[in-house]
Amino acid sequence: MFRRLVVMRLPRPRARALAIASCVALVTLAASLPLVRLRGQPFAVPLADRNTSTCTAGVTTTLRPVSPRLCDPVDITTTLQTACPVCPEGVSVVFIQDDTPYPDWQKKVSLQALDEFIRYSQLGQKVSVGVIHYSAAPRTVLRPTLNLAAARAPLTSFRVAHNPRAVFMEAAKAGVQMMRDSRRLHGNKVQRECEFIIYFVYTKIYMQDKGEEMIQAGRYILREVDNLYVGCPHQNPEECTIWEPRVPESERYYTEDPEPSKLRNMTRAGLTNIQTAGSISIRTLALDQWLPPDLRLVPDSFNVPPAQVVQDGGNTKLTWNWRMPKATTGMTLTFRAEPQEPAVVRSDVRSSWSDSENRRGELRVSSSPIEIQDDDCTTPTPVPTPTLLPTATQTLVPTATKTEVPTPTPSRTPTPRPRPIYLPMAVREECVPTTKHADVVLVIDLSTSMNRLTRAGRTKLAATLDAAHQFVSFMDLNGTGPGDQVAVVGFNRTAWIEAPLTGDEALVRRAIDALPARQQEYTRLDLALSVGAEALIKGPHRAGSSAVLILLTDGLPNQVPVAEDGRMETTVLRAAAAAKQAGITIYTIAIGAPTDTDPVLLKGCATDADHYYYTPDPEDLAAIYGAIAYRIGCPARSFWGKR
Repeated sequence: MFRRLVVMRLPRPRARALAIASCVALVTLAASLPLVRLRGQPFAVPLADRNTSTCTAGVTTTLRPVSPRLCDPVDITTTLQTACPVCPEGVSVVFIQDDTPYPDWQKKVSLQALDEFIRYSQLGQKVSVGVIHYSAAPRTVLRPTLNLAAARAPLTSFRVAHNPRAVFMEAAKAGVQMMRDSRRLHGNKVQRECEFIIYFVYTKIYMQDKGEEMIQAGRYILREVDNLYVGCPHQNPEECTIWEPRVPESERYYTEDPEPSKLRNMTRAGLTNIQTAGSISIRTLALDQWLPPDLRLVPDSFNVPPAQVVQDGGNTKLTWNWRMPKATTGMTLTFRAEPQEPAVVRSDVRSSWSDSENRRGELRVSSSPIEIQDDDCTTPTPVPTPTLLPTATQTLVPTATKTEVPTPTPSRTPTPRPRPIYLPMAVREECVPTTKHADVVLVIDLSTSMNRLTRAGRTKLAATLDAAHQFVSFMDLNGTGPGDQVAVVGFNRTAWIEAPLTGDEALVRRAIDALPARQQEYTRLDLALSVGAEALIKGPHRAGSSAVLILLTDGLPNQVPVAEDGRMETTVLRAAAAAKQAGITIYTIAIGAPTDTDPVLLKGCATDADHYYYTPDPEDLAAIYGAIAYRIGCPARSFWGKR
C-alpha cells in the first residue's frame, strides 16, 4: 500500500480582525484514486496563482495491494481534508515552567497540551513552540521551533526545586519576548488570538508581595497575547488558593494539581475556537479522479456513489460534489477497479473549492504507483503421460500334417496413437479449529477515551469487554489439559498482566471484568506490545501452540518516549518488531473515528496488513474477534493453495 499526504497552504493577506475560518471538514473519501499508466513524467501540476482562498486542503491517496495480479481487485481510497483557519499564518505557543519540587503533574499536563498542538498541526497548520524554565532566574531551554517533537524533552527536564520567591515578572517578560521571537517563523503576521502562553506559577499564601507580582505578571502577558493558561504545580491545595487563580483573565483558564486533564481541555477548546469561530467557510467542494483503461471500474462498488462518471480522453473520470460541507470527524469513500493488463499505474486527483468570500483554491496530486503483475491466477492443468498400448503378437498358422501348404506371411496390427485423458478432481477442505491450539494474549486499551459511547448507548470499554468475553467463548479452554490458553493485559499510562496464560476460563473472565478498575489516561502502545509479548514468552507456553497477540486501541500513541528521530511511532514499531522476532503473530484492532487512531502505524505493528482490523463502532467487535479466532485455528496455510 502506498500512502502520501500532500498539504497545500493557500495564504491570503487579511487584516487582523475576528476569526478567519471555521471549517474543519474532514472528508475521508475512500475512492480509488484515478489511475493513469505511467508514461512520461508523473502528473504534478504546480499550484495556480489564482488559489487565493485562505482555506487549506490536504489529500491522502492509498492504493492496495501494491502488486496486484490480473485477478485481484484494486481497492482505492482517497482522504480529503479541508480547513478554513482563523490563523492562516499559524499558531505559536510558549511554555513557562516552574522548577517545582512536585514534577509529575506539570510534566503530564504540559505533554498533554503539546499533543493538542501536534494534532492541530496535522491539519496542515504551522505551529511553533518554545520553552522557558525559571525559579531564581528565567532560562531559555528551547528556542522557538516548528519541530514540535523537540519540545518533549524540555517539558519534562526542569529542575526539581523551587524558590517561593521566584522571579514571576522576569519569567513573564522572557515569555513575551520569546513569543515576539517566534513571530519570525510565521512571517511576522501571527495574530494575537493565534498565540498561547502556558504559565506555571505558585508561591506561599503568606507572601503577599510575590502573590501580587504574580498577578501583575499575568496582566503583562495579557497585554501581548490573548490566550494565557495558568497552572499551579503544588501538591498541597491550600498553596494554590489565593494568588494563582487570579493570574489568568478568568478561572476558566486556570488549573492545578491534581486536575488530570483541564489544561488539555483548555488547549483543545482554544484551538477549536480558532478553527470554528471565523467568518470564512467552504461553500462548494469538488473532487475529480481518473481511472485509465488499464483498470476497469467495478459497478456498484462505491460506498458513496459519485455525482458523475464520464469518459475523458480514454480514461474514466469520477466526480464528487458537495455544497456547504459541514465540519466532520471524517467520511470514507471507497470503490474498486479490476486490472485489465500488466502495467505500472498511478492515480491522479484534483480537489477544488470556493469559500464564502468567493475565493477559490485547487490542489492536484499524484499517488504513488502500483504494478499490475502478469498473472491471471490460473493454475495450468497437468497433462498426463500417455500410456502406450502393447503391439499385437503375430499368430502363426500350424502346418497341415498331410498336405503341405505354404506358410502365409503374418501381418502386423498398427499401434494406435495415444490421446490425452482428462480426469475431474474435486477438492473438499475442512479445518477443525479445535485441532489447532494457540496461546493468545488479549491486550486492551484502558485509557479514559474508552468511556465514549457507542451507537448502543454504552461505553466503548463496555462493548470491548463484552466482545472479549465472546472471544473467550471461541477458545478451547479446558483447564490444564491440551487446549488453548489466554492471557489478559491492560494498558494506558503503563501496562500490566491482569491474568497470565491459563486454560482456566473462569480466571480469564474475572481478569477481563477487573480491567475497568485500573482505567487511566494515556496510550502507551509501546508498553502494550512489550508487556503483551512478555505474557506470551513467560508463559507457561504450551509446546506446539501458536503464540498470538491481539492489540485493541482507540487512540494515538500518547506519552510514548520519542526515538532518536523525534517520533513516538518509531518506538512503538520497535516494540512490535521485537515481538514478531520472538515468533509472535500480531493482530491489531482500531476502534473509533478514523482520525482517532493511526492505521499506518497499526498495520506496521501487525504481522501484515491483513492482520489489521478497523471499526468505527465497538458494537461490531464481536464479529472481528470471531474472525480472528477462526484465523488462529484455521490459518491460510491450512488450505490447498494457502488461500
